[in-house]
Amino acid sequence: MIVGETLFRYNLYSFWMVVWKEGKFYEIRYAYDQGLLTNEDIRSVAAHYYGNRVVEEMNLKYHAGLRANIIHAVRSSFYADFEPYFHRDFLIKNMKYYGSYEYFCLDNSVYNDHVAVMITVGDYDYADAAWEETVADTLFRYNDGNRIFLWKMEKHDGQVTGIRGLFYELQDAYDLGLLNEDDLRNIAHYHETGKTISY
Repeated sequence: MIVGETLFRYNLYSFWMVVWKEGKFYEIRYAYDQGLLTNEDIRSVAAHYYGNRVVEEMNLKYHAGLRANIIHAVRSSFYADFEPYFHRDFLIKNMKYYGSYEYFCLDNSVYNDHVAVMITVGDYDYADAAWEETVADTLFRYNDGNRIFLWKMEKHDGQVTGIRGLFYELQDAYDLGLLNEDDLRNIAHYHETGKTISY
């Protein structure tokens, strides 16, 4: 549940948070909507409940990350596109998302239609050798056979159908105009600093 700019995660055994004021109880989101609590109040409540580090991680994944349906779509596209190159039982070990520049899906509508990801497949022997590529004067350094791809959502007549997409190498994505130089610098920044989100 999102209250203001803060994510709250509940499970079956969680207590539902309420606010008490002047003899009345209010559900926390209602209290925020009525102006009884500010964004700072909400963040403080979450920090007391989860701890500051957990709140930061949860909010990073929510606000800067990918929605569940996009994560599923990227993974499904990867299996469909790359399956001929792997044995039948290969599994995605990790998917890193590069960017907080609002490439995410909100509910079922797409804010932007492409994301930069690196997908690591388990039980697959990548060459353990460093290599580099330069795209539009932006250098990308890699430690093994993995690389960053751009996943672009497929659309027909401007509409999203299912959620399916195609993978492009960064150079191809740039040549096709799917990425500009600022996008490439952003992706390289997240890659070099390790400020990626893993799924």
